[in-house]
Amino acid sequence: MLTKQQVAILGVFKKNLSASLTFKQIKEASKQKSNNIVQIALKNFKEQDLVVTEVTGDVKTYSLNLNNNLTLSYLNIINDLEIQKRKFPKEIVAEIKKRISKQTEFFILIVFGSHAKNKATEKSDVDIAVIVESEPTKKEIAPLLETVKRREIKPIDYHFFTRKEFLEMLQAEYENVGKQIYKNSIIYYGFIEYCNLIRGIKNE
Repeated sequence: MLTKQQVAILGVFKKNLSASLTFKQIKEASKQKSNNIVQIALKNFKEQDLVVTEVTGDVKTYSLNLNNNLTLSYLNIINDLEIQKRKFPKEIVAEIKKRISKQTEFFILIVFGSHAKNKATEKSDVDIAVIVESEPTKKEIAPLLETVKRREIKPIDYHFFTRKEFLEMLQAEYENVGKQIYKNSIIYYGFIEYCNLIRGIKNE
């Protein structure tokens, strides 16, 4: 088991699931002053196979082992804790989740834009992305979000993607909404499924 402090250090990797980070980067991002605490944490991560290491020249980097279910479990806990702390229109997003879950088992519900960046104002749109399995599912759930959008006073802007479409956007050479979501987002529902999506790119 990881300590609370070690879970916080592991959370550094959640900001970019495919990142390879040096010891210095991990220490700075975790705001840890003690080298020893970070060293013990990384040793523990290695023992539990949560991270993989790579040495290039004299530089050692650490990256998440997304093939380990235990890594995903810890990341899921970190994600749930972040959702509790973050400020965004949770009632609206919960209603969207409730409606979509009646229609399909597989979906990933994401909040992005100003709410994910902690820059939202009273007038800010609620930017929602939903990743589903297929085109027919996209068509089935579109009216559900449209209903929520009409009922809410706060403006909602939503985007639907299949898994294939989302992966293609992440792999594209140009800037797009998929890359914006990847850089700044709150995965409200389906976090482990989201990790598995990213793992598909990482393993290529």
